[in-house]
Amino acid sequence: MRRDSDKSKIDMTIEMLSRSVKHGFIPDYVLTDSCFFCFEILEKLSTLKNGAIKLVSMVKINNQKFFDCKANKELPIRMILKRHEKESKTCKSMKSKYIRVTCKYKGIRVNLFFVKMGRSQNWHLLLTTNLTLNFIDSNFLIPRRLICRLLQFVFFLFYCNIGSCIYIWHFYH
Repeated sequence: MRRDSDKSKIDMTIEMLSRSVKHGFIPDYVLTDSCFFCFEILEKLSTLKNGAIKLVSMVKINNQKFFDCKANKELPIRMILKRHEKESKTCKSMKSKYIRVTCKYKGIRVNLFFVKMGRSQNWHLLLTTNLTLNFIDSNFLIPRRLICRLLQFVFFLFYCNIGSCIYIWHFYH
């Protein structure tokens, strides 16, 4: 008997992603919140279907280190933000300021988007493995988080072997 309760949420996520690809469900993007961002998921997505599945994730601004390709050295997120803050651009349509920085996280190339929405003084960090994605396109993916909730439910039903729920995706796609 398999004990799923002994597995971490990261291990369960990786297992569900692997199972979905194995059964023919290949999404363009995997969207995660900051509590799910980790190297294990990033590495798994870079190996599944030769990196065809891209990650868009919120990341906590803490002391994680990224290799800043422009500065050519590994720096904590806060230091990267300080170094590039002068390069911030304004997006009037989104009422926000943003900074795009190309980095590597443990050898995997990613784009970081530091974002200030509205009049907020706080920066938020969005990471993507899609190196061609621009700021406006990345923001159009975020409302799709609602769709992700639906897909999480579908994954749950599929994972629990309750019918062939994967066909729901094929019907709507």
